[in-house]
Amino acid sequence: MLLMVVATSTASFAKGSNDNVQTAAKEVVQKVKDAPSGTTYGVVEVTKSHIVVNTPLGRYNINKNKDGSFSFMGLTAKLVSAKNGVYKVKTSLGTFNINMHKATVTKQ
Repeated sequence: MLLMVVATSTASFAKGSNDNVQTAAKEVVQKVKDAPSGTTYGVVEVTKSHIVVNTPLGRYNINKNKDGSFSFMGLTAKLVSAKNGVYKVKTSLGTFNINMHKATVTKQ
């Protein structure tokens, strides 16, 4: 879920006026398009202390914190509630609702 929030934030920045961010977002899209058939993105390893995720930009560790939150690239997120595929996540960027049925991430 933290990656969804990061992706949504990146996408919203890409629509802004910052040329560097727009270029970076376009490069990620191109890497996904150029990836060989069968390339898997997502969780590749789960342990008690971290989750390893394969992304178009490489592999990243998402750390599990003692308070139940998760940390990734300086961002922290904690699940506030979950009901029928709708998740509320509090992050250092704000609070987000993630609707798995609609495939949407909305900042509150």
